[in-house]
Amino acid sequence: MNARLLTRVALAAVLSLTAWTATAQERPNILLIMADDLGWGDVGYNGAEIRTPTIDRLAAEGVRLERYYTHPSCTPTRAAFYSGKRAVNLGMIVPIAPWEDFGLPPEEPTLPQYLKEAGYTTWLVGKWHLGHNYRDQHPLNRGYDHFYGTNSGEINYYTHALNRVPDWERNGEALDEDGYVTHLLRDEAVELIESYDSDAPWFMHLSFTAPHTPLQAPEESVQAYADIADFNRRRLAAMMTEMDSAIADVLAAVADRPDSDNTLIVFVSDNGGQLMAGSVNAPLRGNKMSLYEGGIRVPALLHWPARLEGGRSVSAVATVYDWLPTLLSLAGHPGVDDSDLAGIDLWPTIERAVEPQRDEPIVITSASPTGPRMAVIEDGWKLIRSLRPAPDTPGEFSVELFNLLDDPFETSDLAASEPERTARMLAYLATIRVAPVLGGTPPPANYDGATGPEIEPDDRPPIYPAVADSVTERPAGR
Repeated sequence: MNARLLTRVALAAVLSLTAWTATAQERPNILLIMADDLGWGDVGYNGAEIRTPTIDRLAAEGVRLERYYTHPSCTPTRAAFYSGKRAVNLGMIVPIAPWEDFGLPPEEPTLPQYLKEAGYTTWLVGKWHLGHNYRDQHPLNRGYDHFYGTNSGEINYYTHALNRVPDWERNGEALDEDGYVTHLLRDEAVELIESYDSDAPWFMHLSFTAPHTPLQAPEESVQAYADIADFNRRRLAAMMTEMDSAIADVLAAVADRPDSDNTLIVFVSDNGGQLMAGSVNAPLRGNKMSLYEGGIRVPALLHWPARLEGGRSVSAVATVYDWLPTLLSLAGHPGVDDSDLAGIDLWPTIERAVEPQRDEPIVITSASPTGPRMAVIEDGWKLIRSLRPAPDTPGEFSVELFNLLDDPFETSDLAASEPERTARMLAYLATIRVAPVLGGTPPPANYDGATGPEIEPDDRPPIYPAVADSVTERPAGR
């Protein structure tokens, strides 16, 4: 048994003697709000021209994670969030396409499953994007007591359809309802919070689709940004303000509860912004899907005045796969005995500025037409390894090395001038277990995409009814 696993087992033993005696009041309610494709420069507190007063207030009163890293796209980040593991170890380095049937491996326990073990009520409101074809991929079968929203990665904000096929449900029942998606998610979250009358603590993942494409918002919100000349930026700004207003209403519902002082609020993005869709990652370099800082370093904050001294920022590295061990420690769960767990409990760092102790460097993975790309972050340095696109150099790598502490905007590649460090970090990447990559397949010949025929409401069976009778069980071997 390696030292890392021994440490986890010992931690679990200690927690099991103490944490399970905690009362529901001592264990916080947890509201984790996740924006979709939100760039570093898309929030007011990072200098954006976009009006986000609620998020800005949470940042001013809370604790900001200034070096918080995700994977550079939707599905990989969500896989890491729910499992506490690197996406590359799960084979999930590309977003799930509508025609694909893979998902978070069914044998992987999830954060809401662990929280239920600790006595929590669990709710997912919004985007799932971790599998849509089989019953065992549905949120209700992955630890959630309640699910309202979309299984896929992108839907129309008014028709609630993906490629003209509806993807909108509550607890496995397809819904045909009017409304702007951001408003509907707000209303569902408020209703759940206001009507909850159990003594058990609750966990809500409020997973907005905004500001992911399509760029749609109420026209009056778009007109309020008439001073922004860029067409896409103007619409993204309107979507952000609508989301910010929705968050304000949800927080008001939390504030009205008698246990409001015992509620932790977390706000994060799932990855960097899409520049072509009007997002801004500046001054960070890069775009969604890239391993430069703009694709993987995103806004993140925590707000809990009763426990956290506000108005602070944490400069230590934090990652999306740290949430599972961090939230489980707050929830009184005895810990996870799994040597593949990559995340660490960051609560001492967040609460008391204790320097985090990581056994291994941060590893982030993405995909490209030429094969997997990997980045390793350690001691303020980042190395990016990519397969060369040239057909005459099969299997060769292009390598970049950056000193993030001196050069956070990645302007100077130091791979040639730091050969020993480069070789050492490359050698570490060579030790990483890379699971077979799931997905990344082209659409089938009969896939008509968004050009399909209009479908009357009564004739449109949902493409993602994962617990409905029309969905098959998983075939053997899949």
